[in-house]
Amino acid sequence: MKIIVTGANSQLAYTIKNYNFKKLKNINFFFYNKDSIDISNFDSLNNKLELIKPDLLINCAAYTDVVNSEKNFHLPNNVNNISLKNLSLLTNKHKVTLLHFSTDYVFDGKKNDQYNEGDITNPISVYGKTKLDGEKNIVNFSNNFIILRISWLFSNYKNNFYKFVINNLKSNQNFYAVNDLFSIPTSSIEITKFIYFILENKINIKNLKDIYHFTNTGPVVSWYQFAKYIKESYLSYHSTNCEILPISSNDFFKNNIRPKYSALNNKKLIYKFKYNIENWQHSINSLLNMEFKS
Repeated sequence: MKIIVTGANSQLAYTIKNYNFKKLKNINFFFYNKDSIDISNFDSLNNKLELIKPDLLINCAAYTDVVNSEKNFHLPNNVNNISLKNLSLLTNKHKVTLLHFSTDYVFDGKKNDQYNEGDITNPISVYGKTKLDGEKNIVNFSNNFIILRISWLFSNYKNNFYKFVINNLKSNQNFYAVNDLFSIPTSSIEITKFIYFILENKINIKNLKDIYHFTNTGPVVSWYQFAKYIKESYLSYHSTNCEILPISSNDFFKNNIRPKYSALNNKKLIYKFKYNIENWQHSINSLLNMEFKS
């Protein structure tokens, strides 16, 4: 089985690349960054698919800068939306299953309860709008896809909130954390373990055309509460003089373009695939254990 992973410089692609898929026989991954596969270039993408002849394409390519998306619509729209029509049409042509990642930012955050896949979408940011439009392109044009909406992705790779907190704890630097935005953190390792589960058990995803929410289990938290938990866990390994200071999202970001409450309900995925997902607290402890006991 051949698998192409686009967006090879993303934290999720890094996690997949460093996970132990070698235990699975006859699974070959091909990782491409935007310089080697431009998903917005139809001919370039077509040529690569003809060359590799993959069975599965995992699209980790995305423009995720929420603030700059407000200033430059063209860039996020090209990557998050228009390019997904190319991916859909070409994966159809080459009979490739498409696995794509979307976001909790397709919702406006006014529900105050965990969002289900069928809830009305209403993004309040340009980033969220381009991600939603990309979903619609896949739904309208792809013959075989899985879209996983994820929230508050974290890992020990690249730039993310977990790494930000850990770096400040190590350097004893006080920092602010927003206390009025709420969701469920999602570990890139948990997503990768799910992909491993699909491949190991040879689960047939060839006929799927559906959207699922993938988040860790565990309680809904603010960024401030999330940071406090990371600090508490960190203290089992090292001391720190770092203080975490609560702040409102409007004071911190100087805008209101993020949903106030964007927790995703993952029961549909758990039921469909009969798959158990770890809680995010366990994922945090696992990352810290890997870092300090390796």
